[in-house]
Amino acid sequence: MVAAAALPLVTAGPAAADPPPDGITIEIATVNGGCPAGSVSVSISEDKSSFQVAFGDLTASVGGDSPPSAAKRICRLNLRIHAPQGYTYEITAIEQSGAVNLEAGASAQVTQQYYIQGKKPDTDLVHVLTGPSNRDWVFRDTIPSGAMPCGEQRNLNLATELQANLGTSDASKKSSIWMSSGTGLPGVRTAYPGRVTYSFGWTKCTT
Repeated sequence: MVAAAALPLVTAGPAAADPPPDGITIEIATVNGGCPAGSVSVSISEDKSSFQVAFGDLTASVGGDSPPSAAKRICRLNLRIHAPQGYTYEITAIEQSGAVNLEAGASAQVTQQYYIQGKKPDTDLVHVLTGPSNRDWVFRDTIPSGAMPCGEQRNLNLATELQANLGTSDASKKSSIWMSSGTGLPGVRTAYPGRVTYSFGWTKCTT
């Protein structure tokens, strides 16, 4: 697996702080790509240290009866994250999980992109899996993304992309990678349902 280093978005603010006790809200502004509206949910952890994006079904596949258009799936989210007065935040880590069923010679990759509205995207985080493989997967990356400017309200853009590659595998057999809150394909464990968890780094703003 390969993880690309992330580049800072903006200069970080004052010293880091614990998450504020309340007043944090997250709203999905727009959703498009391979995740229809209503198939994605966002929730904040109880301790306010992270939020989670869960996919109803995000699947890429090649071979077998898969159409060419199924080889790549991408879900783009635009989120409104409200930070309580006197605080700002950055994304400090990303954990993503799903499953694969890959024939020998096939491969798949998961790509994560994130950036504050109005800024250029950070370097993509890319992880590659190779066949034969029939298992769950979990990838964790620590990223210095840079803090949201204090006193500003900008949306956060997120994109999760799955791609399946036929490679030298038997084209009559299907290979898939997916992130799904369902049970997935028969014979594959579901200890890690399809989701992405984004960890917050909170900062107290100066007056």
